[in-house]
Amino acid sequence: TEIYTLSLHDALPISPPQSPPARRCVAGHEPPRLERPFATLRANMKLFTKGLLLIAVPSAVELALLGVVFDTQEQTAQAAQQVTNSKQILYQSSAIIDPLLRQAARVRTGMVIGDASLIDRHTVWVDLGDRLSKLEALVAGTPYQVERVHKMQRAIDAYRTQTVAISQALHEGRRATSFAALETGALPQQIAVFRDELAAFGDEASRLDAERSAALAR
Repeated sequence: TEIYTLSLHDALPISPPQSPPARRCVAGHEPPRLERPFATLRANMKLFTKGLLLIAVPSAVELALLGVVFDTQEQTAQAAQQVTNSKQILYQSSAIIDPLLRQAARVRTGMVIGDASLIDRHTVWVDLGDRLSKLEALVAGTPYQVERVHKMQRAIDAYRTQTVAISQALHEGRRATSFAALETGALPQQIAVFRDELAAFGDEASRLDAERSAALAR
């Protein structure tokens, strides 16, 4: 008697693997395409961009308006500062002539009585120099006014040089008759030059003050 041994493979036939059946297109229906998700993404991006524009445009307008407001405030502050400077200029220029006139009176008195102590007043020149420096700083933005200040300073320097020579002559016991010819006018020549430049300076300062005050009031 022969014995046959059957294996599992012999008992069950094995079919080769088959691929899943292809999906057939039914009339009027197409299989889903990969382009549709991308189309949806593009639509969403457009909506997102529009949303950003809706936010950005009002913000840009607000920033522009804020810029205009800040510019206006800055211009107003500058105009107010200019008006304040103009008032200071008028005050300083009106007060600067008095110490110079007093010094001129002392010099003439010292020449008449031969007393040099009336002429030797160093603080007068320091005070005048400080006043002119402040005046120059206030008109730094107006070149022709700065030039007038420089002319006034040169006139004061020339007059101071003259008074030093007069004082030296008196200290040496000499009469100051050689300088008398320079003092024949109502004012010494250098002080007359100073006065004329100061008058022109004051007129222009008054004009600028009125102009700036009117601009600030508008």
